Amino acid sequence: MSIIEPSQNGAGKLSADPVIKPYNPATQHRVVDGNLQALDMINERFARNFRTSLFQLLRRGADIAVHSSGYLSTSEFESQIESGTNLNMVTMKPLRGHALIAFSAETVYTVVDHRFGGAGKDGRDNSPREFSPMEYRVIQDLLKHAMEAYEKAWESVFPVEVSYVRSETQAKFTNITNSSNELVQSTNFILDVGSFSGRFSITLPYPMIEPIKAPLSNMVRDQSGPEQDNWDRLLSSEIMGPVIELVTDFAYIDTTLSQVMALKVGDVLPIQKPDIVTSRVHGIPVMKSEYGNLDENTLALRVKELINHKLLHNKPDPRFVKGIAQEIKEIV
Repeated sequence: MSIIEPSQNGAGKLSADPVIKPYNPATQHRVVDGNLQALDMINERFARNFRTSLFQLLRRGADIAVHSSGYLSTSEFESQIESGTNLNMVTMKPLRGHALIAFSAETVYTVVDHRFGGAGKDGRDNSPREFSPMEYRVIQDLLKHAMEAYEKAWESVFPVEVSYVRSETQAKFTNITNSSNELVQSTNFILDVGSFSGRFSITLPYPMIEPIKAPLSNMVRDQSGPEQDNWDRLLSSEIMGPVIELVTDFAYIDTTLSQVMALKVGDVLPIQKPDIVTSRVHGIPVMKSEYGNLDENTLALRVKELINHKLLHNKPDPRFVKGIAQEIKEIV
């Protein structure tokens, strides 16, 4: 078989030894569009949160950093899992499916040794073995802190509830995807405690996060710190600046269209002088006032009551709210 390569003058020439890659429809991967920037921010927040949480568990400082993050096929991911790794399946409601939190054997040994006051023996020279019941108890404590930190890291992007399902010792039994070709998003972390270090990872099936690609594709601004405080003050000052029109209603007359059509110049419409008038902004009642004079040439209003619309909805005092609501209804 030959292929045509473009020449410098625009004509084509035959290549006798083309490089042809075989195409197998059964092994094609899903195409991931766009970069999920918010997911990178979630991982960084998780690392900070988990670092603080581990101090409470180990009573000594630990450093956690994101080592790598990317997409793999399920078969590639499973092939990278070392023997002896502790695999924990969790749900992230309302997202569908299961995620995987995996702690390497050296991470477990290091945490266990520190948990009981040791210097942090990591057990790298030991052959893979089943964890003891005591080690499983420490793993559960470690997993609990990890789930809480991960759930907190998601709060500002898409709130989730992380719950433990079960643990496995072999990746083939986790079944977090439906096929070996399905993509997963895997993030690897490095845990350093003293002079020893370990690794752990959080893996999300792509079908789990695909429905929320929109919020994950947009970088969410961290709503904290001095910059946010300055922005809030600036926004508040700008909101207070625009001029609004305050309209006060002095009289209402109940009538009919036929009576209005029958009016002639000189007709007199009797009204009752109100004691309290209502003022509105864009048709919304905002205060009740008395009216009078400041001097011979200046009319004025004296505020008697500010209408709290929040109270109208929350109804903390039925008698007070009922009176206001009825009065507003009659005015409108």
